[in-house]
Amino acid sequence: MSGDKINRSEFLKEMKKSFSETMKGISAPFVEDKAEQIDDAASILLGKKKFELPDYLELRAQSKVDGQEELLEHSPNLRSKPIVKDVFLNENSFYLVIKDHLPRAIKKQCPTCKNILMITAFDQKCKCFFCDKSLSIESFEGDLSITELELIQRDGKWFVLI
Repeated sequence: MSGDKINRSEFLKEMKKSFSETMKGISAPFVEDKAEQIDDAASILLGKKKFELPDYLELRAQSKVDGQEELLEHSPNLRSKPIVKDVFLNENSFYLVIKDHLPRAIKKQCPTCKNILMITAFDQKCKCFFCDKSLSIESFEGDLSITELELIQRDGKWFVLI
């Protein structure tokens, strides 16, 4: 008899666990959808609009088309270097920095003097020549303060909030 009680107890624990996992699985899409709607509403209240980024995150694939695939495959240092793309969306200009498939959007204007920030490819730095300050694109360290734009990912696509 005592063996039956243990089996029933284990069965009820398993039923409880399965039921809670099923409920989580059923409700998760609804909760995620509502969370996205709340994020969208908050962005509207803050005066920001969401713009889809063109498929800049596929730059590694594009480099294969450009004939650089051997260079990337045989040079791990080049593979780990960030890719910087100059982006102009809805009358806003910013740099899209992609390192290890993770994007960051940097406003092209120096927050201190309001001049245009420049990217120097040879030392991988973002520089304000007027303030004489710089920031490493690889580590995001330096004496230059930057303004980052918020990026969000939904359904495999990236959006910038401007």
